[in-house]
Amino acid sequence: MLKAIGKVAWEETKCFFLNSRLIIVVFELILFCQTLLVQVKELCQTSGMKISFFEPYLLICTGDMYFLAIPLVFIILLSAFPSKRSYNYFSLIRISRLEWLLGELLFLFLSAVGYTLFLGVPLTAYVGRYIRLDNQWSSYMLTFHRDFPDLYELNTNCFLNTEMMTHGSPMSVFMHSVLLMLLMLLVVALIQMTFALLKKRYFGMLLSVGLTLASAFSAYKSSPLKWLFPMPHANFGAHFDGFRAAKHMALGASYLYFGALFIILLVIDFILVKKTNMEA
Repeated sequence: MLKAIGKVAWEETKCFFLNSRLIIVVFELILFCQTLLVQVKELCQTSGMKISFFEPYLLICTGDMYFLAIPLVFIILLSAFPSKRSYNYFSLIRISRLEWLLGELLFLFLSAVGYTLFLGVPLTAYVGRYIRLDNQWSSYMLTFHRDFPDLYELNTNCFLNTEMMTHGSPMSVFMHSVLLMLLMLLVVALIQMTFALLKKRYFGMLLSVGLTLASAFSAYKSSPLKWLFPMPHANFGAHFDGFRAAKHMALGASYLYFGALFIILLVIDFILVKKTNMEA
């Protein structure tokens, strides 16, 4: 059983990471670096300050356009999911439907983690010698506005907001941000798989994109209805009201939200896979 699951996951992983569509991630990184992090490097050079190891990724999470790009690019990368290679294993090694589905789920986890690493590592490497290896908020984030007020006013987008820095250490905020984004990616991937099993693959892709965009726009509203959408839950800063202890939404509730969506979609997929003619 484990061997069959591993083979399905391996075939999907090869299709994902050896696909020409992966060039989109390179352009995504260029966008992040050349429109935001290059300014951060220049400000660090001017001030003589450094930023924490965890702060480059968190800076991307505070920029609405950048944060939105992460799930949208992942959806595009999954446009051919599930691939025909994984379906062919029904005739090649006669695996069960359950084994096929578990292999696909393993692949979704590996692809989401791999995609996140493919983004996070180059972002940190790009900042290079201006990185500090510690778990403290950097002087760049804490005192730049006091020492260089004019430069700060011109480049406020290059700094973390209070919601990100006053509710945990860099490592804890980073871990929550990454985990919540991974859950967001897994949910949109399961939506893709659900509609693929319904033979409506591209409708599922459009739905995932529409849901992500609607989620992003809802984040600007103060209405509690915005928490019906996944993107606000994936945004660490959106859970808090500035530097105050008051919370718009508890982090635990967001994990339960994603967990409930995951279970619902998983149950639907288990039902659908039993009724789908995989060999056809």
